[in-house]
Amino acid sequence: MHFADEVRPLEGVRPAKEAEVEERELAMAVELVERFTGSFDPGAYEDRYRARLLEIVEEKRRGRETRLAVPEEPRATPDLLAALEESLRRHTRGRPARRAGTGRGRRARELTREALREQARELGIRGRSRMTKRELAAAVERASR
Repeated sequence: MHFADEVRPLEGVRPAKEAEVEERELAMAVELVERFTGSFDPGAYEDRYRARLLEIVEEKRRGRETRLAVPEEPRATPDLLAALEESLRRHTRGRPARRAGTGRGRRARELTREALREQARELGIRGRSRMTKRELAAAVERASR
């Protein structure tokens, strides 16, 4: 939390009535907290910001000119929809347009189970209601040849 308005009142956090906790659950929670509890050694961490700041201070104290790193220009977020549309255009170039969900043959595996059932019905495949998606795709591929 960074701001005072992010602190919620205690009444909003506690349950409306006292919660009953089993002894076993409480013991498990305490064990979990104890398992992740350890001593903190600040010397194990390097403060690179402070080290760089002290270098700059020392350079200025010696009268040297300091240069600050110039932040990189933020990269433009790619337009995912435009990239997908371009990819689709490249992939389907020269092919006749097809309605989604109507492809048969090799593309049957990419269809939903419902679309496969519909195609199996159109192709007159028997036993389609008991078939798995994989079986439906295989049957539609065979019947489409």
